[in-house]
Amino acid sequence: MRLTVDASKRLAAEPGSGHNRWHPDIEPIARVKQAEDITVETRDGIDGQLTATSTHADAGRLDLGLGHPLTGPLYVEDASPGDVLEVELVSFEAAKMGFAAIIPGFGFLADLFTEPFVAKFELKDGFAHSHELPGVSVPADMFPGVIGITPSHKGLAEIRRREDELKQRGGAVADQLPEAAVPAIAADGIRTIPPRELGGNMDTRGLVAGSRILFPVQVPGALFSIGDLHFAQGDGETCGTGIEMAGAATVRFRVIKQPSWLPCFPAYFTPEQRPRQTFATTGISLADDGTNEAMDLTLATRRAILEMIDWLQLEQGLTREAAYILVSVAVDLRLSEIVDVPNPMVSAVVPLDIFEAPTRESVVRARRRAEAAGGLSTERRREDALVRRLDNARRDADVWRTDAAVAELLDGESLATLQETSFLNREPGSEAQARLDSRVDELEGELEKCRRRQRALNAYAEALDRL
Repeated sequence: MRLTVDASKRLAAEPGSGHNRWHPDIEPIARVKQAEDITVETRDGIDGQLTATSTHADAGRLDLGLGHPLTGPLYVEDASPGDVLEVELVSFEAAKMGFAAIIPGFGFLADLFTEPFVAKFELKDGFAHSHELPGVSVPADMFPGVIGITPSHKGLAEIRRREDELKQRGGAVADQLPEAAVPAIAADGIRTIPPRELGGNMDTRGLVAGSRILFPVQVPGALFSIGDLHFAQGDGETCGTGIEMAGAATVRFRVIKQPSWLPCFPAYFTPEQRPRQTFATTGISLADDGTNEAMDLTLATRRAILEMIDWLQLEQGLTREAAYILVSVAVDLRLSEIVDVPNPMVSAVVPLDIFEAPTRESVVRARRRAEAAGGLSTERRREDALVRRLDNARRDADVWRTDAAVAELLDGESLATLQETSFLNREPGSEAQARLDSRVDELEGELEKCRRRQRALNAYAEALDRL
């Protein structure tokens, strides 16, 4: 059986082909039997909003309420609450084009990467190539970003309760955006954004062809759905995207009755995988300012990733944005050590077979790009300092003008008393005015030079990228 979708259309334009919220009242699109191969076509994870003609700016205009468009649900015959559904991932098919993106406000290093960026990949002969990542050839390692089964009404209510409570405590949860729900009956459902006990946005790259996943069933038929296929991804999906693509997955189901072990969360078996030579950077729990925190895995991960980004820039000739993308689509994050206080260690691991031999020119270009980025950072700090000094100079000039105007209205005795107590400036009027105005003019000139240097450095970096 093959279930088709028109990936050139948005999910909302093809009613009955799928959904983008979890809800037990969504009607299944098909009934399937155990042990039968089912091929399920899928849209990409952001519902076709980025295409082969998209620009970097388009990544800053995405409607994230449209994700993830899933194909399903499928009613698996003989699956009942209390059973375990085993889903075997038989094979995957890739579209011709994929993408990865830096989306402002999203991703592990969202505070450092604030500008939108899109890398478009040609998916051909088992490899992904992108003009934005020169010298890189990423092999296919396809898996579904989102895969799961449907919660019961009771399970749905419990998920809503705990996430609402988390939100009230100030925690981050996915916005519901009910107006973007497909179908409309799922408006009071839950988003597909996070992973949960029945699967969802697992983004687990071990779920390749040959893997088997176990889900604890809550509703009759299990109501299975799949989507958000990735051509490849590093463990961690650092910037928030793998190599996203439309495509198809072939799956096979088995229902385990009266299981001896009922998992609380999805569990999975993987096939054997060949070893690859790798290079890794590491990080410990140090903040950006060098402060040592105790056993902070987030900081250790941040340090390892930033080290890897620097290495990819200086040794492999990538721009900083391209390096961040590559970390997300090809670099695995691993907990290397989590017991020795005060520092856990996280490794960022990149397989070396993805790199074509870098040219001398690309390495030189990358180093010059890094130097330009360093110069730009220095000029931005200088601009901040100049803005503060200019504000102070303008304030001093305004204070003097106010005092000079008031002095014209005071009698001689009051004026002399205020000057003796240094409340009023005792400099001659014309000299003070000239000095203060000159300082304002001088700082305005320095600020304009600083901004001109920034414009020049930006232009230089853009020219390097075009080489």
